[in-house]
Amino acid sequence: MTAPKIDRPAIGGNPQTMTVNPNDLEDKEGTGRSAWIAYSIARAAWRQGLFAKTYPMEAQYRHTLAEEATALAAVADAIDPLKAPHLAPQLANVPALKRDGLWEAWMVLSGGGDGGVAQDYAAYRDAHHVELRAYFDKYVIHPVDPGGGTSVP
Repeated sequence: MTAPKIDRPAIGGNPQTMTVNPNDLEDKEGTGRSAWIAYSIARAAWRQGLFAKTYPMEAQYRHTLAEEATALAAVADAIDPLKAPHLAPQLANVPALKRDGLWEAWMVLSGGGDGGVAQDYAAYRDAHHVELRAYFDKYVIHPVDPGGGTSVP
């Protein structure tokens, strides 16, 4: 049993800066990796003020499930299949999980969540037990390739 793998870009400690790999801008191989820039931009927006607006009762910034969902949505929306004919397998997992409505389940169970995202788990679990079960069934117990077919172990 394995979960879909998605390696996201590291986010530095300074919310005023964003590191971009110049190779991602060109993506001459057509892997779609330029879509990760959208992830970094979305995360920066949360760190620069969206977190405080969304969670006014929290005194200090933390990485949240809502932030990660927004950032991965930006990645899924930035993927252009015509410009990425050789979409990287890990990147292909993003729109597949979004299409199935299971990416938040992936985030809390398999996404290598940090302490901030972990704080959102109980509320997510209570409200989305159907999605958690569906995620395990489709992606962990019966793995699916990002193209939609069931893979055979």
